Amino acid sequence: MILRKYYCFLLLLTTGLVNAQEATVTTLSLTEAYDILEERYPLLRNGALLEQIAQNQSAQIDAESKPAISLKADGRLQSETINLESDNPMFPLNISRPLVSVQTYLEASYLLLDGGLKEARQNLVAAQVKTELQQQEVDRFQLRERVNQLFLVISALREQEVLFDLSLKDLAARQEQVQAGVEYGVLLQTELTQLLVKEQEILAQQDNLIYQTTGAIQSLEQLLDLQLSPTVTLTYPPMGSTDILPVIQRPEQQLFQLKQEAVLAQAQLVDSERKPKLQVFAQAGVGYPNPLNLLDGNVAPYGIIGAGFSWKLVDWDKTRLQKETLQLQATQLQNARETFEFNLSQGEARYLTEIDRINAQIIRDEKIATLQAEILEQMAVQLDEGVITSADYVNQLNAELRARQNKAVHEVQLLQTQLNFWSNRGGF
Repeated sequence: MILRKYYCFLLLLTTGLVNAQEATVTTLSLTEAYDILEERYPLLRNGALLEQIAQNQSAQIDAESKPAISLKADGRLQSETINLESDNPMFPLNISRPLVSVQTYLEASYLLLDGGLKEARQNLVAAQVKTELQQQEVDRFQLRERVNQLFLVISALREQEVLFDLSLKDLAARQEQVQAGVEYGVLLQTELTQLLVKEQEILAQQDNLIYQTTGAIQSLEQLLDLQLSPTVTLTYPPMGSTDILPVIQRPEQQLFQLKQEAVLAQAQLVDSERKPKLQVFAQAGVGYPNPLNLLDGNVAPYGIIGAGFSWKLVDWDKTRLQKETLQLQATQLQNARETFEFNLSQGEARYLTEIDRINAQIIRDEKIATLQAEILEQMAVQLDEGVITSADYVNQLNAELRARQNKAVHEVQLLQTQLNFWSNRGGF
């Protein structure tokens, strides 16, 4: 029995480890990170709610356009009422209405002709929900900056780690040679000590980078609610040649267009309020005294049917001014869209100039790093032969490391410039 429990424990433990490994993400693309963040961002869950609200508003408009049936009752006590009496035998008259009157009735009404009011209200609701949904797309797009920054930070830190690894390998090779020289009495122990000190300095810097990289990865994990491998591979979308300018495809452009449509939908509503309207109605109930027969002072049933027609012939230019104001607002939105696109387009020349500058700097960095590496290689031979000291070699190692670091920094800067430009224009 104990052995069986032990096997079950091992099985559960193994299963848990497998599941944990499966949950760890080893490769993550930038666009996948966008999708994950957008999926879990609370504000972006309102899409279904907005659509449901629009459906409810539309159903409410439909309900309001159907026949209305109401049960009503009212009673009143008057200080004075109709009281007519005549003693003329040829025309006897005796009318006396009570001071108290009570009515209970059903009333039905139906708007046969609404001047397009229902259609205008439905169109306005549809236009407004489209605008709100597109605003969510704008909010979704703005989230990408957070992911971009973390991806770039992790990439830059890893580039530095690689450079430190190369320097440590160079130092390890030199330490072996110097150690041999110390053992044979050709070199002093201080020569080896200086190399060991430099190794510790680089290891300290590398440890600092590792902690920074771990922190950046943990920030990305928290943002995306993922378990990322410490060595997770981060990939970027293809952006082509650096001189390619992507077409501007920002969600704000569609938002401006939908806002214009919503404004113009209000103009349709203004028009409908000016058009003719026809309503029919019916009323049936019981009243005391008879509400229709002046001569009947008893409780009596009654019924009324009729129709009402209205048409606002003159509104003193109110409709024209409202529509003119709405048209001005639509023009204002069009100008805002053109301004938005204009500002994005103005960055094209600056972007191309910056790309050329960074590319030229990378080429220069490559030449400098190559020359520094050649010098370092020559000084390594001189160190092995005892011509120079370890301090001289360490100084050159620092110079070669700085040259390679400068190149790595500019390469990340080039990626950042291109990524920000493409992302800002909605290129992916």
